[in-house]
Formats: sequence, C-alpha cells, structure tokens
Amino acid sequence: MIESEWITGNKDLAAVHKIREKVFVEEQHIAPEKVRDGYDELAVHLLVFVDGEAAATGRIYHDGSHFRMGRLCVLKQFRGQGIGDLATRLLLYKVFMYADELHISAQAYLKDFYQKFGFETIGDPFMEENIPHINMVLLKEKCIFPSKCGGEER
Repeated sequence: MIESEWITGNKDLAAVHKIREKVFVEEQHIAPEKVRDGYDELAVHLLVFVDGEAAATGRIYHDGSHFRMGRLCVLKQFRGQGIGDLATRLLLYKVFMYADELHISAQAYLKDFYQKFGFETIGDPFMEENIPHINMVLLKEKCIFPSKCGGEER
C-alpha cells in the first residue's frame, strides 16, 4: 500500500533526513551540510510510504521570490515503480493550490522527467556539488496534470 504524509516546518523530519542522506550523501557524495538548509523550517515536506516504509521525500517552499520544489528523492529500492512520479504529482497539486508558477534547480539528467510535467528550462546549465544542474520553471497553466495544476489533462 502506498500512503503519503505532509509535514510542516521542521516537525519530526527524521525520516526525511534519512532518505536525503542515503540518496544525496551516500549515493551522490554531496556534503552532508548541503543536504539540510534553512528552508527546511519554511517548507512543507512530503513523505511517501510503501508498505509502511518511508520511500521518498520532497519539499515545497517560498524563497522570498518564488515558490520552489526541491530535495525530491526516492530510495534506490523503490525506484522504477513510479514513486518519483507520484511524489512529483503530489507536490505539484499542493503548490498549485497557492502558486501560479514553480521553480526548481534540477539535476540535469532529470530534465526529461520534469519536462513531462511541463517544466521548461531557463538560463544556462551550472554545476552544484560537482553535479550538472539546470533551472526550470513550470507555469500553472502549462502544467501537464489535471485539476489544480492547469485544468484539463493534456
């Protein structure tokens, strides 16, 4: 069974941090201090559970200029099962209840994944933590997802 939970602010983020550390620190060799930041306190965090086990996480927040989605990751044993797609859809649904556009800094290899939702690349690619990244934006009316995210499914 797949379930999800929303966590506001920094209330009991142990499961969120555990997933991030496995994916970003252990697998991608990102410095541990870069995985947590001040936005965690401002964010709404998503946890996706598969048969009671925390499998994926992501967050949405406002950085003072834009709504942002980030720190989206899925534990290795749950990849290839559509969990990342589900988590993204849940985050998009939540953010577009309040926002008209959403910004992300995505690892470049995920460009096609995000484009299927309607995200468009803005600016030039850049390096962050020795990983190629791209900035992307999704306007609510261009979101390829029904209901709160742009109306009719395209």
